[in-house]
Amino acid sequence: MEIKERIIVALDGLNNITALNLAVNLEGKVWGFKVNSLFTSWGPEILARLKEFGNIFLDMKFFDIPDTVRRHVKEVVNFKHGSVVDMFTVHALGGSEMIKAAAEELLKVKNPPIMLGVTILTSLDKKTLLNEWGFDRPIEDIVMDLAYFATEAGCQGIVCSALEASLAREVCEEDIVIVTPGIKPAFTVKNYDQKRVATPTQAIKAGADYLVIGRAITQSPNPAEAVEKITQEIEEAQKSTKD
Repeated sequence: MEIKERIIVALDGLNNITALNLAVNLEGKVWGFKVNSLFTSWGPEILARLKEFGNIFLDMKFFDIPDTVRRHVKEVVNFKHGSVVDMFTVHALGGSEMIKAAAEELLKVKNPPIMLGVTILTSLDKKTLLNEWGFDRPIEDIVMDLAYFATEAGCQGIVCSALEASLAREVCEEDIVIVTPGIKPAFTVKNYDQKRVATPTQAIKAGADYLVIGRAITQSPNPAEAVEKITQEIEEAQKSTKD
C-alpha cells in the first residue's frame, strides 16, 4: 500500500461546496474521504460527486435491529448513482445477528464495499464507560471482544483507536482492515473533543491500515501541505518499524 493510500480525510462539519473544493485539491494525494454529516444533508449525490476525486468511506455507524440495518446496507450498495461507497460502518455493539444481516446483503452484489465494525468511540474514556454504560472493564478488553465478534459475524475490518489497534489485530484474522480515527499529527496542537488520540507514527507502529484525519487537514490554510507533512510522518514511521 502506498503511503498516501493510508490517509482518509474526514469531511465532518463541512458544507458541500467546501468539501468538493477540498476533494479537488487533494485528488491523488490521499485514499479518499470520510462522509457522515454531508450524507445526511445532501444524500447520495454528494457521494457521487466526491467519488470523482477519491474513494468513499461512509461512516454512518448503522446500529439498529437486524432487519433495519439490512435495509440500510441494501440502500448503500444500490444507490441511484451506482455503488460509490468503498467502505462503510456498522456499530459492533449492535451484536452478531445485526452484523450477519448486513453481511447477507453484501453477498448479493459484486465487489461489495468493506464493512467495518465500530468498537468504542475515541471520544469515550474509561470513566464515561463506567459511569454511563456500566462497563466495569478495561477499554482494551472491550475493544478486543467487539473486534473479535464483529469480524466473526461478517465485518471485514474494524474501527478503533490506535491505542487498541495492535490488541485488536491479535484476536482477529491477519487480513482484517483496521481504521483508526482520533489521529492527531505531530504539528497539531488541539485535541478537540476526542480523548483517546494518537499520532500517525503511533498508529502505524500499532498496525493501523488507514488513518482518519480531519481538522488537521480540513482547517489548515494549506490542506495539501498538511497532507504532505502527514505523509512524511507516516513514511518515517514505516521506516522505523521495518528497522
